[in-house]
Amino acid sequence: NDDSKLHFLLARSFRAPTFNDLYWPATGVEEGNPNLQPEKGITTEFGVEKKFSKFLKIGLTYFRSDYDKLIKWQEDSDNIWRPKNIDSAIIQGVEQEFQINPFDNLEIDMGYTFLRAKDDKTGKYLTYQPKHKANLSLLYKGFAGFNFGLKGEFVDRRFHNAANTIYVKRYYVLGLSLTKKVNSQLGLFTNVDNLLNKKYQSVRGYPLPGFSITSGMKLEF
Repeated sequence: NDDSKLHFLLARSFRAPTFNDLYWPATGVEEGNPNLQPEKGITTEFGVEKKFSKFLKIGLTYFRSDYDKLIKWQEDSDNIWRPKNIDSAIIQGVEQEFQINPFDNLEIDMGYTFLRAKDDKTGKYLTYQPKHKANLSLLYKGFAGFNFGLKGEFVDRRFHNAANTIYVKRYYVLGLSLTKKVNSQLGLFTNVDNLLNKKYQSVRGYPLPGFSITSGMKLEF
């Protein structure tokens, strides 16, 4: 109805190994695996969304995916990245969303995801699957067509190897945005990424950019 929504999903999936998965050339750092088998999975999802007033809307979703022969690139004991089939893997979690509109021109969105992604056989966590992830964004619709945004993202630590002995540190980054709608076709924007100039990595050994400013225009026709 207007204030509540229920949703349910049941799906089966099949993914064949890609050409790169099978035949990526050996570089001494990474290589393909011609013995990969197709990945199969079953996904279920159930959620509810409730609008309590014109100021507050909350959503809650549970999801679970069961995989056989999950294809996953990971680092072996010889420090070479290869795709492998994980016999049985379970990825499940809960996602929460909050939307708050304290004023007509201010929107606050908050989200949190708890994730449990494990190799069902070894009990180890899958690589690069953060247990906790959260985001916060504020959008202020100002005067004269100006919109101001603030966005923050938190990502928990992620394991780098299948043995769960090496991990990438958790990080939190902030960003700003300013947009101006000149007319129905032309818009201007300025984005500030990594406002606090944090040193962080999404993948181990590959630092991401520090403080940066991007500005431009968007034309639609």
